[in-house]
Amino acid sequence: MRILITNHTLSQLAGTELYVRDVAVALKARGVEVSAFSPELGPVATTLSEHGVFVTDDLAKITEAPDLIHGHHHMETAMAMMHFPQIPAIFVCHGWLPWEEAPLKHPRILQYVAVDLPSRDRLVKENGIPEQNVELILNWADLDRFALRKTPLPAKPAKALVFSNTLTVEDCGPLFAACKARGIELHYAGRKFDRMIAKPEDILPEYDVVFAIARSAIEALAVGCAVVLLDAQGVGPM
Repeated sequence: MRILITNHTLSQLAGTELYVRDVAVALKARGVEVSAFSPELGPVATTLSEHGVFVTDDLAKITEAPDLIHGHHHMETAMAMMHFPQIPAIFVCHGWLPWEEAPLKHPRILQYVAVDLPSRDRLVKENGIPEQNVELILNWADLDRFALRKTPLPAKPAKALVFSNTLTVEDCGPLFAACKARGIELHYAGRKFDRMIAKPEDILPEYDVVFAIARSAIEALAVGCAVVLLDAQGVGPM
């Protein structure tokens, strides 16, 4: 079986890029012939290539038509469906707000997938996709990579991590002050901190508390950290 995965970008170590990486590598390991298309390539594309996934920014270079288009993002999915006019597709929605996540409506899209409840609402309530055509497949953590930490959490936290691609150091000023007042050492990881982490499974067990959302929060939970929901939109509960 041949599957073509599309994505808006394969450059940054960020949400949908890493989702595509994990899905593509897992499919490849199951004997599926996987290719990936994005107009913007980079480190994630390089990683995919190292795992034997054909990656391109030019659909004309895909010489054999896929059996299925695994579509992420509106424009890139549309480009792939126009290039392969007989091939069915699925469309995966990763977010309520980004314009790239607006669902493509086409009779050859056989199934829609939402990774969380707000994304499902965007598909069904905002865009009128029939409920029976939408499947909820929640975000996950690979438990083979994100293994439980070897020591339990201490009674009093000593180290904390902000794990986010949207926050800046300036955004975290109140959090830094709160941690300092409690004797907690605060570190940062993410795009706007100029500290991208290729293997978060290697550093997460070092922290007692992690401030994150979405898959980053799930991965921190998997290794046994205490997790507080935090991103540019605001702060949530532990």
